[in-house]
Amino acid sequence: MKFSKKMLVLAGYLLLAATVFGRTYYIPHIHTANDSWETYLIVDNFYDCGPQGFHLTLYSADGSVLVDRRYYEVAGGQSLVVSLRPLNGVAGEVECGSNSMRFRLGYVAKDSTGGGTAEFDLPSKLSDTVVFSTSNYYNQLTWSGFAVFNGSDSDVTANVTIMTVNGKAATQLTIPAKEKVVNYFDAQFGVAFSDITGVIFSADANALTGITISGNENEKLLFTATGADRSGWKVRNHVSYSWVNGLGLASNTVLAFCFRMENSTRWAYMKGITPLDGSVCFEESDSYTNLFPVGLVTDFSNSVAIAYGLDLSDSTHTYFFVARVNPDDGTLLWKTNLAESVDLNTFVDNRAKQRICVATNGSSTVQANMRNKDGFMTRALIDVNTGVIKSASQTAEDLIPTTLIFDSVTGNYLNIYSQYDSASYKYSKVTFYKNNANSLTGVGSTADLSYIFADAITHDVLVYGGAILNGTVHLLYKVSIGSWPSYGKVIPMDAHPAQFIIGTVPANNFWPRTTTLIVTNETGLMGDAVNVVSYGLNTAYAFCGDVSSDDSTFRTHLISYSGLVRTLPINVRSASDNGVFLIAYEQEKREGPEFTMKGRRGFTKDIFPNANTWIEEVTLPDLLYGY
Repeated sequence: MKFSKKMLVLAGYLLLAATVFGRTYYIPHIHTANDSWETYLIVDNFYDCGPQGFHLTLYSADGSVLVDRRYYEVAGGQSLVVSLRPLNGVAGEVECGSNSMRFRLGYVAKDSTGGGTAEFDLPSKLSDTVVFSTSNYYNQLTWSGFAVFNGSDSDVTANVTIMTVNGKAATQLTIPAKEKVVNYFDAQFGVAFSDITGVIFSADANALTGITISGNENEKLLFTATGADRSGWKVRNHVSYSWVNGLGLASNTVLAFCFRMENSTRWAYMKGITPLDGSVCFEESDSYTNLFPVGLVTDFSNSVAIAYGLDLSDSTHTYFFVARVNPDDGTLLWKTNLAESVDLNTFVDNRAKQRICVATNGSSTVQANMRNKDGFMTRALIDVNTGVIKSASQTAEDLIPTTLIFDSVTGNYLNIYSQYDSASYKYSKVTFYKNNANSLTGVGSTADLSYIFADAITHDVLVYGGAILNGTVHLLYKVSIGSWPSYGKVIPMDAHPAQFIIGTVPANNFWPRTTTLIVTNETGLMGDAVNVVSYGLNTAYAFCGDVSSDDSTFRTHLISYSGLVRTLPINVRSASDNGVFLIAYEQEKREGPEFTMKGRRGFTKDIFPNANTWIEEVTLPDLLYGY
């Protein structure tokens, strides 16, 4: 099944129209000094199937609330205009749960003063740096100023850089919480506005937004929103020959669990990244000698970080390891070796290579599910504070641990396994199992997904990720088409098209529902770089890092319930929830260094690609921008 770009855009748009995101839009300036101006909020509802609502909050000059979340509703396919000056607020916010709504701010001068108009979209981001760009057709302007709004709950002191035709000057300006500063450029900074090319406000927190206000008297108006999208998190290059195998947020630090090839030596290291600007605050490698990174998880409160992978320090045996990471400096608080693993370069079948899933409740335990060297599934419960193994068990062969989630509402670990069906020579079953945070004993059930397929081709089902949303576990399945049995195992034909399926399971009883949705067919390889994340109040999305047959091309898929939307040309490695996705990717792939490693089955020569790893923070609407 193939989708045109227009079809993909339409599918994504229709989905977003009915999706609740809880986004905030900011009103940086409302004219209230006299009646020479009217300030209007213009709201368009492009979801013509029904009404959509929003809440309006307005603040006084001292930052106190004047209008407290007043509710408005706009009929389907209609517009609403709200006059703001009579409400007396000087700045404000709009909260809306629908991405089908567009919010604009309009200014109209009284006819007797010139009758000029200006309009722009409301900004939807607060930034640490905002840029007030001035225009160069000054012979048509008689005045120019600015309004900068602090939309955060704390006072901020901004460093102000005034860029002029003769150089630059600097000053500082403190803006209390929920207040604004509005003034003419020349009155505020003592520089003629015709000499100013731009003014930059920089703070230590994402708090600012604003507009540049200019005009020729009041007959011609030029109001321009600040460049908010140019601030906050920056896309940063994070070292050549490096891959991010795990990514998470802990204690206000982005932790990137990385793999690096350097001088024919491969090793893991932990990188700490400051969320405000993407800068590196630490790199720790000593703690990770002879460790191969597989993943990193954090607890639901983003306070505890757990790294996991393979310990290669023993030349004759390779073990899975689980370790707790200090988010302040990347060092290990403890490391525990678990079941013996397959070699890095050998595996039981295509599904078992470094197969380990980890989750933590953050307060008492860490659970790890592993596929050991003999093909059996091993589970371990570890003390989160000491790293001591509290209990362990081994289950039947042909269960592949594919997803492990801690549900903070029920206090259960939710385990998902792909199960081999020896009668049909395929992985067509999925096993669900739940246990509490302090015991491996629990209850489970199995779902047979073979009913999905009408043809006689052998299929191979593997669960790749899951996220809990409103009491439901949303799962992503990859289905290989054209697998075949070999030596009692299933060998998938990854070069053949793969179907991506989103399924759901209730978290409370964890018994499978039969409702699933086949999303699309895509040709190409899809590795473990798959993540399912929650967004908004009722939607889950799956990010699939997909490498096409052309090794120089990386693709990323954003799968939702309405279809597949191609996003950025990146290979997604990991993501966070809370409406913000942390995405790591390799910008390019080309032949790199060669090295040789001895494993249990002899010497193996590998050529590692040279890939620059980049990390970016994006929200879902940003991903869809431009489609």
